[in-house]
Amino acid sequence: MFLEGCPASLGCTILLKGSDSDELKRVKKVVEYSVTLAYHLILETYFLLDHQEMLSTILSTPQLQESVFDDINRVSLLTNMDDNIETPLDFPSIRVLVSKRNARRRIICDPSHFLDVTFYKNSDVSLEKFLRDLFNLGSRCNTCKELPQAHFYYYELGKFQLRIQLKRLTVGKRLPGEANGNIWMWSRRGKKDVSKKVLISSAACSLFFGKFLDLSFSQQTMLDKLSTSGHSFLQIFGFGYMVAMFSYSQVATYTAVLPQLKLEVAISLRVGWLEKEFQSVITKRTLMFDEVSNCVKQLRSNKKRSGLSLSIIEKILEEERYRYEENAKNVFEQAKTKLLSLNRMRWELFLQALVWNYRLHSLVLQDKDNDFIEVSIELQDDKDSSIAENSVSNGSYNGQWFWISFEELRSKSIVDIEKEYMLKFNIVGKCFQDMVNKIIIEEGSRLHISVGVDHYFVVSDYEDELSSLVACALAYLSSDEKRMLITRCINGSLKKDQKLESLISPEILVTFGLLNSLGKPKFSVVCLYAEDFCDFRKHCGFSELEYIDSLSRCEQRNATDGKEKSMFFKTLNDMFIIKEIKSIEYESFVKFGPEYFKYMKDTYELRNQTCMAKVVGIYQVIIRQPNGRGEIRYNLMVMENLNFGRTISHEYNLKGPLLTRFITPTIGDSAEEVMLGPNFFKDMNNSPIFFSKISKHNLQSVVKNDINFLDSINVMDYSLLVGVELERRELVCRIIGYLKQCTWNMSYPCCIL
Repeated sequence: MFLEGCPASLGCTILLKGSDSDELKRVKKVVEYSVTLAYHLILETYFLLDHQEMLSTILSTPQLQESVFDDINRVSLLTNMDDNIETPLDFPSIRVLVSKRNARRRIICDPSHFLDVTFYKNSDVSLEKFLRDLFNLGSRCNTCKELPQAHFYYYELGKFQLRIQLKRLTVGKRLPGEANGNIWMWSRRGKKDVSKKVLISSAACSLFFGKFLDLSFSQQTMLDKLSTSGHSFLQIFGFGYMVAMFSYSQVATYTAVLPQLKLEVAISLRVGWLEKEFQSVITKRTLMFDEVSNCVKQLRSNKKRSGLSLSIIEKILEEERYRYEENAKNVFEQAKTKLLSLNRMRWELFLQALVWNYRLHSLVLQDKDNDFIEVSIELQDDKDSSIAENSVSNGSYNGQWFWISFEELRSKSIVDIEKEYMLKFNIVGKCFQDMVNKIIIEEGSRLHISVGVDHYFVVSDYEDELSSLVACALAYLSSDEKRMLITRCINGSLKKDQKLESLISPEILVTFGLLNSLGKPKFSVVCLYAEDFCDFRKHCGFSELEYIDSLSRCEQRNATDGKEKSMFFKTLNDMFIIKEIKSIEYESFVKFGPEYFKYMKDTYELRNQTCMAKVVGIYQVIIRQPNGRGEIRYNLMVMENLNFGRTISHEYNLKGPLLTRFITPTIGDSAEEVMLGPNFFKDMNNSPIFFSKISKHNLQSVVKNDINFLDSINVMDYSLLVGVELERRELVCRIIGYLKQCTWNMSYPCCIL
């Protein structure tokens, strides 16, 4: 169909004739569609010509001009049409994410919402009307009651974002043609590179704003070329004394990060804390050597001094001081398990303080008339008692264990030293006792359990750090005499004297420490599925020694994740989270533990992904109080820390219902507070996070598999924890809190609802 000779300012009527009205209706629809596209093609052409004229003065080289103009010419102006008129003919549309924010007060005036714009329909407005509405200073924001220039206007389509900012020209300056309604267009690259001002033609002003957005975002390749060399590109529209600056940028698209099959074992201890602890041990040892040296000098001043030459003792003292200062730092820096190495240094400090206490004690007691120190000794057994008595009565140094070279002594195993030599001291006096006594009391009260190759590394207990007790139990598991199986009834409850209908228990009881008043072990740790968890941790990519090293020290964290105010700990190397769990969760894992290990084993063998945060250990820690004042039990779960090595700006615990409370974020150290579902939906409305399609599909499929598994073991109470890392543009996702199986108490409220 060709129409020629019609005046440009007038319309026309097309009369269709035929025998079949249905066929004529279809032809009419095609004609209307074609005429509309042809008309708007003219408008788009005028706009692109104006745009090209504007850019011609800002492009510095002919090569850049040719490249940019090619990009403009390649923009598709006509929608592809099918030759078959049976195909439904609908005008194309776009979905734009729109928001408005007060730039001065930093508040959201118009939360992000989607706006569906159909081209060439009444749902859209012309570019001229859109700009005049922006420049209308008589309108104020309904939310903040401020003028339009106080706001940023955001339009996001696909991967790109348009930000509009209004500004007023300096006093006395106006763009020409204000009385005629002239709207000007120009651009700026950087601060000095400004194009000429182009008067927008009336045809270009009639272009619909939705199509303007579509054309602008379609030319993003061209805009990127104009923004090279660090110069930002601005498209500016002006009317009178007001200008609107249009800046284009790519929308940050986030990817979902799921738990890795292999955990990255790395030393991430805080350097400041580690250096402080190391220097503390060095300082104590230096003060101890100084005290011993002063005491020897006082003994030298005693004219009745007899026996072993004090010069030899001073030589031994200086030799031990020199060897320690020479080797301590080198050995510590080379060690991979820093915390266990630090415990080893404390053990050697305790042993050396004990040795010198013996030596000085024997020297003092040789002077019969010397009362410059008083020492009382509480002996552990008859063998050590006879050694001490012979030492005192005979005044002999030869053959006594504490005169053995310290290098030879420290090479012996801790177990051998404790069995053969250790005495329990209660020192009273004021000469050399200050630091020596302090070291013996502090370090002597702790356990010292050797682990690792040649039993070199040391695990110690810190009562305020429950994970250290678990580390001690895991170190003791290598000794069969410390291992004891627990019998369970068929219904899963613990029972001491069960003989009938008993099951093979998945628990191993480890006891250590001693309460002198009761003669009972001070600590008991029940290790649930110890062998299965050990095998699972090997699949995760780290050794048992590295796991023990991680658990050997921890710090308590303030967490608001969930309704229960459970205790949370984080290991000092940031690799693991230790959470207190309820008894029902502990008992639930006793039941579905084998299915959990099988699911995880299949995941590793098939190289599948899972969104479930890996639980690498479950324990029950029992601490008995002195003087028979009862005991305290803690059920603990150790899980991987998915924020390990990351800087998470905020986290959301998504559980499903929106009726949960809204958490008001706090400022300061408590900024690690975990937000809930209502916070998530509010933040997404205010500042959406865009998700790539591949990540979304992958996350959905992985979560679906995990949900099917949890459903098979009758678990329905869990949540999706999402951490936002702005720097890497990643969403760290994991399913947590899946230890509780469904019970009638949980199902009953659902039935009422």
